[in-house]
Amino acid sequence: LCQLTACKEESPPPVDKLSEARQAFAGKEFLDAERQYELYLQQNPEGSQRWEAWQRLVDIALSIRQDERLATDILEAMALEYNEDKVRGKESLKRLGDIYEAGHRWDQALDAWRRLLVFPGLSKVEQGELQLKLAKIYQLRSQNDLAATSLRACLDMETSPVVHASCLYELAQVFMMNEQAEQAKIYLTELGKMTDAPLEVKVLGAFALADFEEEQGNFQKSLDIFESIKKIYPNPEAVEARIQGLRQKVKDYGPVRPQL
Repeated sequence: LCQLTACKEESPPPVDKLSEARQAFAGKEFLDAERQYELYLQQNPEGSQRWEAWQRLVDIALSIRQDERLATDILEAMALEYNEDKVRGKESLKRLGDIYEAGHRWDQALDAWRRLLVFPGLSKVEQGELQLKLAKIYQLRSQNDLAATSLRACLDMETSPVVHASCLYELAQVFMMNEQAEQAKIYLTELGKMTDAPLEVKVLGAFALADFEEEQGNFQKSLDIFESIKKIYPNPEAVEARIQGLRQKVKDYGPVRPQL
């Protein structure tokens, strides 16, 4: 009995799965690290380092296993666990939505962005960015009315110039697709007046506005706009071709197409 008692008193403490996981990860023994992190989560439902374990499992799923579906499954579990944590819950949903988007899993991305949009504590800038993300997915699904609703919501918020300019441009595109060119022109013109809009967005807007003016028979207006962007548009050959065509139209018909 004395010997058994002594053995019991000298038994080693429980193995620290998190320490083993960290050592395995540092030693690039990633699959062993994965197993240890999973054991830590199973054995420590209230553990203070669960966030680290979850994050490592996502990293291993993406970088080592290259399994996006496994990564999203893990992130879905994280979003559920941290649904009342304003920082970690938000980060889990954002990473989840980004992975869904990268994999063109539009239905799941849409769901993730909608869940994030109603998450407590979001700033107006973050809400505007999410409305833009939603709108782009709606456009891919040909749900132009929903896209327009999201883009208008974006424009009503005090968001960043980059997001505001992008929402103006995308809303103009929605109206173009709905054959509401005059409405599109309003937003393209507003975009052109922005002094702090990103150059690449302003250039795209100017091209679309010039295209519209040509369709309306305003050849000189269209020509002037194309001339203004010919040195900064990503495809200068395309702009030059439009310029040559418009110069010929101005020569043949005048600055404005004659009314029949």
